[in-house]
Amino acid sequence: MNALLCNKVHVPQLDMPNLDVNLNKIPDSNNEFWIHCEECCYGTHTGLRRGNGPRMTEYPKCGWDATFGDMPLHTRTVPGDSDSEGITHSLRACPDEYNRKWKVIWMYFIKLARMEEKKAGDDDEYGGTEGVKFQTEWLPVEGTVPEFFEHLTTSLNEYLPHIYEIKMSNRVDKCAERAFVVKPATDENCPDEFKDVVLEVVDFSSDINAKRAHDLTCTFPESHKCEVHCLTFNPQFMPIDDTFKTEHPKTYKMLRKRGVERVLRPENVVVFCFSKAKGSAAYNQQATTNIISIVKTGQLPDGSHCEAFLDGKRIDGGVRHGFPPLPSDKLGEWSDMQPLFAQVKR
Repeated sequence: MNALLCNKVHVPQLDMPNLDVNLNKIPDSNNEFWIHCEECCYGTHTGLRRGNGPRMTEYPKCGWDATFGDMPLHTRTVPGDSDSEGITHSLRACPDEYNRKWKVIWMYFIKLARMEEKKAGDDDEYGGTEGVKFQTEWLPVEGTVPEFFEHLTTSLNEYLPHIYEIKMSNRVDKCAERAFVVKPATDENCPDEFKDVVLEVVDFSSDINAKRAHDLTCTFPESHKCEVHCLTFNPQFMPIDDTFKTEHPKTYKMLRKRGVERVLRPENVVVFCFSKAKGSAAYNQQATTNIISIVKTGQLPDGSHCEAFLDGKRIDGGVRHGFPPLPSDKLGEWSDMQPLFAQVKR
């Protein structure tokens, strides 16, 4: 893949100092961040020129067509439906490779449905003695050389923008974790604006599978859309001492072998938000408002038309008009819930 792209570029804003196993800074050691630039990964590097202050930066052409631009252009037509004339694919490639007659095999990520016996933890209300389990596996695919080239180039076009966003997002999350979780616990001179912060990572459109996935009548597993908020706050060090050894004997032995004397243990809370207004920006803002209120005060804000549960108990506050009564054998009410992190600033 690197042969198809320009050289990686350095992003100094996302550099971080290296830390040892006890989260102490290593002198004169820096973890630099390098990545293929955005134009490469989105396929727009075709002689692009971009202004950089008083200078102009010129990017060379890259991508499959630019790299193999001197190769002959091959075309093939795939038969389409009865109403269409077919689809024509064009690709520049080495003739000796492209015109090979024998079959080739490559691996592909394919979703499969497999029959399996019902387990003790499955819901008795759905499915019979057997069920359908859906899983994704790497499986071999056999085809011609042109079909493999088509699969390769299509996969790269889909993969590169996605991996660019993932790498950038992961690095930004790591920098935020350093700033708001590690730095307040390790740096005595940490500015106040980095302290008492709740770090939040949100998946706006997550899928969770229901146990109806084991029902034989389901062609695909039943899933539900929800927002998932992962909250991290109140970082504190835990010494690797005799108390830790008693509670976690296997972990203690592994950590001491690596020379670890302390571990950072922040509080982590995962919130699942369900609503008929899924995918709405207003819904996300309301969900965040409710979460902030629970973290800071231990209850829902006034006027919020929703229910919130923690450890099987309903949190106080909000408007409960129109909600069905709770099943007393499964759910309860909080009577004296304390705020999760009352000193939160932002």
